[in-house]
Amino acid sequence: MKKEIIFCVFLGWFVAFGIQAQSDEKQPTSYEDILIPDQVIVQMYPGVSGEEIVRLMPQNIGFQIVELLSPTMNIWLFSFDDTVTNVNSVLNQVHELPQVNLAQENTWVYFREVPNDPLYSNQWQHPKIQLPEAWDITTGGTTANGHDIVVCIIESANVMGHADLSPNHWKNEEEIPNNGIDDDGNGYIDDYNGWNVASNNDQIGTGAHGTQVAGMIGAKGNNELGVVGANWDVKMMVVAGYNQPFNQAQIVKAYEYPLKMRQMWNDSNGAEGAFVVATNASWGIDNGNPDDYPIWCGVYDTLGQEGILNCGATTNNNVNVDVFGDMPTTCPSEFMVSVTATNSNDTSFTGYGLTHVDVAAPGSNIYTTSGSGSYGSTSGTSFASPYTAGLIGLMYSIPCQSFMDLVMTDPQAAAEAVRDAVFNGVDVTAHLEGRVKYGGRINAKSTIDLLMESVCVLANTDVGVKNFIAPVSGELTNAEAITITVRNYGANTQSNIPVYYNIDGGANVTEVFTGTLASMEEATYTFTTLADLSTPQHTYTLVAGTNLVGDEVVSNNEKSVEVTNTTLSFNDIPLDNTEFVVVTLENNLFDVLFTTYEPIDENIYLKVYNTLGQIVAQHLLEASSDGSYQYKLNMNYHASGVYYVRVGTSSHGSTKKIIVQ
Repeated sequence: MKKEIIFCVFLGWFVAFGIQAQSDEKQPTSYEDILIPDQVIVQMYPGVSGEEIVRLMPQNIGFQIVELLSPTMNIWLFSFDDTVTNVNSVLNQVHELPQVNLAQENTWVYFREVPNDPLYSNQWQHPKIQLPEAWDITTGGTTANGHDIVVCIIESANVMGHADLSPNHWKNEEEIPNNGIDDDGNGYIDDYNGWNVASNNDQIGTGAHGTQVAGMIGAKGNNELGVVGANWDVKMMVVAGYNQPFNQAQIVKAYEYPLKMRQMWNDSNGAEGAFVVATNASWGIDNGNPDDYPIWCGVYDTLGQEGILNCGATTNNNVNVDVFGDMPTTCPSEFMVSVTATNSNDTSFTGYGLTHVDVAAPGSNIYTTSGSGSYGSTSGTSFASPYTAGLIGLMYSIPCQSFMDLVMTDPQAAAEAVRDAVFNGVDVTAHLEGRVKYGGRINAKSTIDLLMESVCVLANTDVGVKNFIAPVSGELTNAEAITITVRNYGANTQSNIPVYYNIDGGANVTEVFTGTLASMEEATYTFTTLADLSTPQHTYTLVAGTNLVGDEVVSNNEKSVEVTNTTLSFNDIPLDNTEFVVVTLENNLFDVLFTTYEPIDENIYLKVYNTLGQIVAQHLLEASSDGSYQYKLNMNYHASGVYYVRVGTSSHGSTKKIIVQ
């Protein structure tokens, strides 16, 4: 099996955001500043031990185990003598071993630098995202079946000493403090208050930056004291153990703790472990390329499979991370929720990217808990991200037993439903449509409404159309298949469900979905009657719905979608006694051949159109001695996509479609 050798190449450098004064600390300016030159992180295949890898490596380089970072994912930290060899050579040797899945360098990681400039004394962010309206539904804390909801903060925070945070501090109640025994069998001894990955105990510290983060997630509500977080009640797990800076090995080791606790909870149906639903990372690597961090990014996939979403604060620099990179917020994992920050006017002043930055959240002049045990204002993505993690925690407390049934049977699917509701529930703005993938800033009320609509059983008889699958905008014909998702939102099993669609408000086409759907189950249905969507450049409004007798909730019966037929209409009038051929060659080259079998007195033109009907290239063709016209068309300087080549006179001609790769 061919293996990819991973080398870490940085386009820029880290920017630290330590809230505590660290003005005397030298900040990194190059790759050498962040590289830990005598360490590598290695993920082996299941069943392979670190000792086995040590035996297989050359003895003269001093290759040895530092520690097992993640037993669950079999990720290890190794060291070597960097006076004998270097990181790249060691990575080459490690990747030659068939027992190894992935390997990479270990590097320092810095907090994001943000100002601490108190300007406001109120929490403008809560009404901005309609949290008061969401709190009318739930204020957080426990699930519909009584389990404590846990959000994990991956940094030190004073959740034990701050009066507005300590009521929501997560404690491992199955562990007896300071008895030197792993009472709950999770692999950690005396982890009563959380875990410290450096000292291997539960001394979680009092980090100032983390204390501000914690206030965004779960400062205690309705207690006549200070401020309130996204949740009035939620349990905040703290995994600490690193100073400024910290390194990737500590990051992997830190995520292992919430992963293990959620695995135990899943495996025991909630009797053991902790119901961790989200983690937060308000730190990272500016300009980091995710291709250089395969192990780190892979951790989020593993967490997601257990039902944990992972919020990440993107860079505070106003740059496009799709171009310049960022870690971990450009990791490709479906379970990484990348968040940028906005002010009270929904203007973003931090990192952006239509591919990798998912949503925005309030993060400018935010009033929250502070490390001094009091309160203050702060700004940055560091606080937009935990605010989003707090919203995720709040969502798991909806009064909906059917949602918790899903959580217990399919934790990944439940996490995906929560994530999708966060993304689809944003308040879209023109400014953010150009900066984040889902075009808007989080909205707690609409997000919870969407989640409850998708997962809560509200009636015995309730079916509807969830979404359109096909068609989509493109070159449409007079025989397009209409495909929808039919969902049973009710408690009773349903079959033989009448379904229909119409085009631009015309007559309904009615058929019957003959399948059987259990409660909260869905299936696709393709109408046998095809749709005529052949008018070029026309935008059609399609409506599909269900019409089940006795349906108790009609608001979710219908869905609509707009699709555009992008076909161009050239009204071709071919020239008599001519032949027109376009031959596709390699490297976006095309041979255009136009043959005439009788003289043509007019000029012959070649014109290339894009899908908007705009001319992007034009050439006057010259006839050869036999009366034919030939032209080699080079499309390398045009964007990939569909184009149309038209050859003829000003009044007559023919068109061929080409595709530029």
